[in-house]
Amino acid sequence: MADHADDVAGLEFAVRVALRPDDVREAGRRALAAARGQRGTTIREAHVGPAAIRYVVFGRGLVRQMVLHLTWEELAAGRRRVRLTVGEHLVEPNRLLFIPLGPPVVPALPTARAFVAALRDELTGSAARPPTRPALPVPRPARPQASVDSPEVV
Repeated sequence: MADHADDVAGLEFAVRVALRPDDVREAGRRALAAARGQRGTTIREAHVGPAAIRYVVFGRGLVRQMVLHLTWEELAAGRRRVRLTVGEHLVEPNRLLFIPLGPPVVPALPTARAFVAALRDELTGSAARPPTRPALPVPRPARPQASVDSPEVV
């Protein structure tokens, strides 16, 4: 059987940011919008505290599939350490009518991965960076010059 613990642990991260708590919360809201509608699951902000937010991934029938905890702590010079950890998560057997089809699955993983990727981009500023432009401008073709003897055709 495949071990799902590595997949779940791969969601966790910690970053240092120069964002205020309100900016961290807003980054979480933008990440929520990016992760909506993944395979019949939804993710919602369940609790907001002074230094923490709890997100819950729900499946069909509002079955709670995963809990994610976003916390931050103050560092020196207006910086914060922001951590995302996984709390409880649902593991379902992968079977059809009592016939095993494969290893157990964590149904919230696709939604959680989309949310975590978007959140990390929001916190580190990757989402706000403008697209890269070519180093040199592309030359425009020169317009043909009209001769003195002939009228200009436009």
